[in-house]
Amino acid sequence: RNSGLWFPGIVPSMLREASYSSFRFGLYGPIKKMFVKDEGDLLGKILSGASSGSIGSFLAVPTDRLKIRMQREAGRVSSAGVYETGLFVGRNQTYPTVNFFVGFSKMFREEGGVRGLWKGWQPTVGRAAALAGAQLSSYDHTKHVMKDKGIMEDGFALHIVASLVAGVAALVSTQPFDTIKSKVMALDGEKGGPKGVVDAVKI
Repeated sequence: RNSGLWFPGIVPSMLREASYSSFRFGLYGPIKKMFVKDEGDLLGKILSGASSGSIGSFLAVPTDRLKIRMQREAGRVSSAGVYETGLFVGRNQTYPTVNFFVGFSKMFREEGGVRGLWKGWQPTVGRAAALAGAQLSSYDHTKHVMKDKGIMEDGFALHIVASLVAGVAALVSTQPFDTIKSKVMALDGEKGGPKGVVDAVKI
């Protein structure tokens, strides 16, 4: 059977977005009220975004780990349970690419229980803090500056411009964290794989 490109890790991926994105966007406003007293305070907005992103990301780490575990094993599996295509050709299937509950149970049993579920949380949370801090604050602040300076009025065009700025800011700020996170989560336990965040930077 072949799990294809769509199904591997789709359930943990959906759960990750449901939890992480909900907290990232949902907590930004309340936290911003704590940090920001003036709409011109960009640093306060960055801290607000970084805080909401960190909280959401930390809670979603187990789903992120399982998603990557399942996606790296995407490929056609023979009736004997051996991969015929993909990255693990010739190896036995270790993580089912669709069964979410079996995958979580296996990760819990074999990778250190609760502690194992949050392995690699540091680069994951670091990436989320950088992403949300850059994305939410730049979107928010771009709209504020454009309206305050009289350059644009609130509306569809302003939202598009602010979104473009936020997208660029998020990409630039998260790329290093994304690379490290992927190394730690995808290669953990593999021969030659990183033993931690610092090791992942060196590889």
